This record gives sequence, C-alpha cells and structure tokens, in this order.
Amino acid sequence: MDSRIARAGAALESGREPADAGVRLTDLVAWHGYLGGVREWPISQPAVLRAALLAALAIGSWLGGVLVEKIVDRVMG
Repeated sequence: MDSRIARAGAALESGREPADAGVRLTDLVAWHGYLGGVREWPISQPAVLRAALLAALAIGSWLGGVLVEKIVDRVMG
C-alpha cells in the first residue's frame, strides 16, 4: 500500500498520469488511514471481561445452589 501511494505521489509530482489510472492518491491515502485505525483483534478487552464476569456469575450461582441443596439435605435428612 505504501509503495502504491509513493508511486501515485511521484506520478502526480512529475505531471504524468498515475499507473493506476482508476485510483486517486487521495483514495489510497484515505484507505491507508482507514486500515491503520482498524483493530487487529475483533473483540475488545471490556467485552472479554464482561463475558468472563458473566461466566463466573453463572458458575457461582450453580455452585451456590449445590451448596444450599447439600445443607438442606443435611438439615432435613
């Protein structure tokens, strides 16, 4: 991408048509800037933290239910 931007810029400076006639330098620079801002990992850290907390809440609830069931069985039986 950088080499295409450099070639298009050099062509514009020399006053000749860029090799990629259908692609303008501004389009290449805009696309390069867009790609630079895209995250590499699609899942953010807060999303992973929320998922982990929800999983911990579910497991804790399940373990709490098992514990209460054992206590009730011991008291009643």
